[in-house]
Amino acid sequence: MPFHCIYHPPNLYTPSDKNAIAKAITKIYTQEPNEDHPFSPGLPPFLVVINFIQVGQDDFYVGGESNQNFVRIIVQHHATHAPTYQRKRDFIEQYEKAIDPYTSGKGIDWELSISNEDPISWNTNGIHPPPHLSDAHFVWKKLNKPVEWDKESGASSEP
Repeated sequence: MPFHCIYHPPNLYTPSDKNAIAKAITKIYTQEPNEDHPFSPGLPPFLVVINFIQVGQDDFYVGGESNQNFVRIIVQHHATHAPTYQRKRDFIEQYEKAIDPYTSGKGIDWELSISNEDPISWNTNGIHPPPHLSDAHFVWKKLNKPVEWDKESGASSEP
C-alpha cells in the first residue's frame, strides 16, 4: 500500500483541493503504465491511502521558526518498490508533477520523502497481499478490495 501523510497548515487546502490531490496521487498508482506515466505500478485503488493532517499555526516549525507556508509529504510504499536509482527518481518526478498545482502552483515550500517498507510486514484486512502482478493481484484490482488467495498457487478464492 502506498500510505501518504500530507502535513499542511490550516486553510491551505480546500475540500475540493484535497479531493483533486487525492485523485491525482491515486492515478499515479492505479493506471496502467503509459507514455505519461511509465512507472505506474497498476495497483488496486483501495490500496492508495491519503491522509491530510492539518498542523496548527503554533505547531509547524521549519529551521526553528514558525512556518505557515510549508507542506511535508511522507509516503510509505509497501506494495511495490522501484528497483533502480533511476526508476526511483523517475517516480518521484512523476509524483512531483501530479502535486505541482498544490505545491509550486500555490507558492509554498514543501518536502517529499518516499520510504520503501518491508512488504512482509504488511496486511490489509488481516490478509497478506498477493505478489505484485500475480493472478490474485489482478483479482484484487478488479474487485477493488482484498480477498483471500492461495499462497501456493497465487490464485484468488474469488473470480
